[in-house]
Amino acid sequence: MTETTSVSDDIKRVTHRAEIETLRAITSGIASFGAAVRSSPLSNTQKSRVLASLAEASGNMLVATSTYMTELGAARTQ
Repeated sequence: MTETTSVSDDIKRVTHRAEIETLRAITSGIASFGAAVRSSPLSNTQKSRVLASLAEASGNMLVATSTYMTELGAARTQ
């Protein structure tokens, strides 16, 4: 059985791959920054403040990503 795809299907697949790669890069960046903070010469109190801020930023990024994916799905169904 041969599967046929249209150009628009190929574009959607490439776009989806790019979106996943962007999310992976963001997640990796947050994790790398967290690791850098933990191994930094800052005091434990300073590390805690920075990591709390990073956790808040990460949560905001999760909300933004969720909103983006919802809006993207809505745009694709129009």
